[in-house]
Amino acid sequence: MILKDIYKVQNDPELYEEYQRVHEKVKASYTHSNTIESYVPQSGYAQKTYRGQLKQGVEISELELSMLLDRGFSHFGGSSSISSDGKFTVVIYTD
Repeated sequence: MILKDIYKVQNDPELYEEYQRVHEKVKASYTHSNTIESYVPQSGYAQKTYRGQLKQGVEISELELSMLLDRGFSHFGGSSSISSDGKFTVVIYTD
């Protein structure tokens, strides 16, 4: 999934409302300890990458996972993917 940057989200009222709703769900339903088995954050030039493994049986969308790891959606875009075995990679553009 390609993550939209905050400017595109804020300039689309319907999309912004949807992201707000999803973010509230993430804050209410998910924590690192109940969702993620293990992960490694890696900082690079203008981005942060998270690679890891979801706990078995966890149902979370790629957007929700990116919001959990980044604590929101105030970023410059990125990507998020979850494979069928629960392994994930989330890249957040920071600049």
